[in-house]
Amino acid sequence: MAKAIEIEEPKPRRKSKINTSSESREKVMIDLAMDAVEERIRSGKASASEYVHFLKLGTEQAKLEREKLKNENKLLEAKTQNIAESAEIKKMIDEAMAAQKADIAVISENRYNDFKIVDAKPYADAVSNMTALDSQAESVINLHKDSVKNHFEILSSISAGFTGLSHVQSRI
Repeated sequence: MAKAIEIEEPKPRRKSKINTSSESREKVMIDLAMDAVEERIRSGKASASEYVHFLKLGTEQAKLEREKLKNENKLLEAKTQNIAESAEIKKMIDEAMAAQKADIAVISENRYNDFKIVDAKPYADAVSNMTALDSQAESVINLHKDSVKNHFEILSSISAGFTGLSHVQSRI
């Protein structure tokens, strides 16, 4: 003799607050539809398409498709992050190139003249314009900026008092 399947009676629903956003309203409507279909399946009054729908959800193919969608989302997130990191790398390269160009300009301009500390001012200015990226510690960038600034200022102040160093440099 076959056992009878007990069917739980649906619990009466409390009236919930009306959600104003379309997303939350959509979620409520989906929940209500799922509850109604569940009741019909439990009572044996569900349509064939309702049974087929839930049977398909349980297939290996449906599981693989869900996994594929998850992986595609991860890939899109990685690509988005890669684009953001590329922009950060470009910014770092641009700042480093600005400092390098300042060095090259000073060397080109003063190639056959004595070097003076003030000649390094364009480099010090380029470094002072560097900023930290989101992935960088601002304290590290500031340490570099302060180091260049302090070295430039100290060397500028002490070299202003020296004269006639060209004969010392020629002996070295």
